[in-house]
Amino acid sequence: MMAPPIADDVVALFGADATLLAESRRGDGRHLVIRARAAGRFHVFKLFGRKRSVLRESLRDFGQRVLVGKTGVLAARRAQIERKVLTLWRHEGFDVPHLQEGVALPAGVHQPVVVMEFVSGRHLDQLLADPEVAVAEKERLLARLGREWARRHARAKELNEPLLIQVHASLDHVIHHAGHDSGRGERLVTFDFEVAWTRRHPIARLAAWELAREHASLRRCAPHAQHAALRAALDHGYSGRG
Repeated sequence: MMAPPIADDVVALFGADATLLAESRRGDGRHLVIRARAAGRFHVFKLFGRKRSVLRESLRDFGQRVLVGKTGVLAARRAQIERKVLTLWRHEGFDVPHLQEGVALPAGVHQPVVVMEFVSGRHLDQLLADPEVAVAEKERLLARLGREWARRHARAKELNEPLLIQVHASLDHVIHHAGHDSGRGERLVTFDFEVAWTRRHPIARLAAWELAREHASLRRCAPHAQHAALRAALDHGYSGRG
């Protein structure tokens, strides 16, 4: 028997200070991202559920793996890929949420789960859209991000490793952590890795595709009057000129 969706039971399962950060209301309603306290500090619990009907999920999984050249969409596979990509990016020196091993799960959770550190801060798209943030500060952050992307793409080409290219690339999948409350310094932390490319695609093409997605994301979030300057800062960082 299928277990009922648990989005409405987050507090009951994870405690009074648990927060539902994201959810998918499609499929079985069990794909959730939750911030909750465990062992005295906050973590992010990403629970992987089915996002479509059983038939549509199976057909999409076949299409993604066989026709598109991605890793598939079944819940267990997405959790496996999320963990694998987080491990690889961290090993290669790219900032992602740290995996949290050995954290106990609530008794009512019976599905694939990845537990990560909770990174406080603003999503970068929100920061870039904020008229109260100086343009020079936005340019600085985008130049830094561009340099990191260039370094990561170069490493992906060196290793012929598509897992170093983010499928769901977007500026709302980057958190700016100012570092005031952690002692670790400022961070630009990338997240959301549950689907990845396979080696069917040339890395140069995937890197260009990812960069195009990020440019599109910048167009959506940047104030119109600032877009040209912010795009230039990003591109200068990527090219090594900024």
